[in-house]
Amino acid sequence: MAATIGYLGPEGSHSHEALLALLPKLGLSNAELVALPTLRRIGKALHESTVDAALMPVENALEGSIGETLETVFLGSGSRAGDTVLPVLTELAWPVAHALITKEATSTPISHVISHPQALAQCRETLIALYGDELIFHTAPSTAEAVSQLAHQPSTWAALGTQQAANNTGCLVLNPNVSDSPDNATRFWLIAAANKASLISQAELSQTNNKIAVGCSLCIGLVDRPGVLVDALLVLKAYGITMTRIESRPARSRLGEYLFFIDVACDLNAPEYERVRLFLQSDATLWRLSTAYPALTV
Repeated sequence: MAATIGYLGPEGSHSHEALLALLPKLGLSNAELVALPTLRRIGKALHESTVDAALMPVENALEGSIGETLETVFLGSGSRAGDTVLPVLTELAWPVAHALITKEATSTPISHVISHPQALAQCRETLIALYGDELIFHTAPSTAEAVSQLAHQPSTWAALGTQQAANNTGCLVLNPNVSDSPDNATRFWLIAAANKASLISQAELSQTNNKIAVGCSLCIGLVDRPGVLVDALLVLKAYGITMTRIESRPARSRLGEYLFFIDVACDLNAPEYERVRLFLQSDATLWRLSTAYPALTV
């Protein structure tokens, strides 16, 4: 039976495009793709194993990390009570180009733009420069849904989406890329359901010719004492471990209590890092460590 893999739909979204590019590299071209309407629904599907895996955005170069994905992997279905860390199979860095799309050719000035909130935030300055600061922004569940909604709007409306979404709906691309930054990109994680950690074999990963490195991610809560975070970071420094990202998020227990999400450029699960784990866990009130995963590019 073919694997079922979820993504933030509908068809034509950036997640859909990234997944289509990723699957052949992992020997999963025959997978059944399942479009889901929200990241929360994707997380629920993973924890209930109604899909074998799912592609979820974890960080954007302009807008930062995506909390729903971090919660899905480390904290269950959006709850601190979750004990299972879902396996991260691989990471993909995907260049993001937001096209400005209308339903038909028109000389009427654009006065409304609809898209996913992340896409709007990533193009706001460029759009205002083109159409003025009276431009009105509207949100949609996804970029693909935004493009499909153009059929019901007047010609003064445009959407931010992908070329594929425009093709799917018979719309017109006015500008192929209106991102505020030409280097805009999103990191995606291909995340497996708890019982599907072996969905991709090591043999298939070893044959991938565009693997950058192997890393892993950590979610940790720390005891409340002066310098505790500094001490944790000094442990990483002492063992020559490169930290590629750190951020804090509310622990959702009481005001002033935080969890720290840390990415490192090594596999902390490896035996040679046992002392690192012991040092870090000695001050931990919560400890969640992901599987090691390779980072890929397209």
